[in-house]
Amino acid sequence: MAAGYHPPRRLLCHAHWTVDGIKMSKSLGNVVNPRQVGAPPSALRYLLLREATMSSDAKLCHGYYSNYQFYKAADAVIHVLHLANLFFETQKPWELKKKNAQQELDTVLYITTETLRICAIILQPLIPDLATQLLDKLQVPQDCRSWQHCETPSWADGGVQLKLQPGKFVLFQRIYIDKKAKKINA
Repeated sequence: MAAGYHPPRRLLCHAHWTVDGIKMSKSLGNVVNPRQVGAPPSALRYLLLREATMSSDAKLCHGYYSNYQFYKAADAVIHVLHLANLFFETQKPWELKKKNAQQELDTVLYITTETLRICAIILQPLIPDLATQLLDKLQVPQDCRSWQHCETPSWADGGVQLKLQPGKFVLFQRIYIDKKAKKINA
């Protein structure tokens, strides 16, 4: 106050982080060094925001964000992505292409890419780098990546049509863990 700053009106605190059920502690020597985890920063960021709840110890939609329930937002989006994946696998677009069923194929691809677009927009606050990579891959213009764009189909946003950039695209690399290693030291 003497420096002209007001004290914070709200403090946001999280519960403890645990490793194998034991609270992380420098004195116990079980603090995990994020640089040695072997996961890319975006994956680690997602894990931390997904597991960090305000009411319970953490293990290694708009309302969810405003109430600091990031894990619920992540869960909701991941659930939708699982459903989109199930839809995609059930519709078998590779077979639709062989059958020359272009209208059905276009519908499946549109629904899938539109779901990816909306989920990527929602995930931007949690995993900005990965969400941006996905939106870039879908060629979503920079000015069509805000919350309001989740409420309208992509074709209604100035005629934007989603087209995948060519080439292989992997958001998360598979992480192989050495089963002989018991824990990662700091």
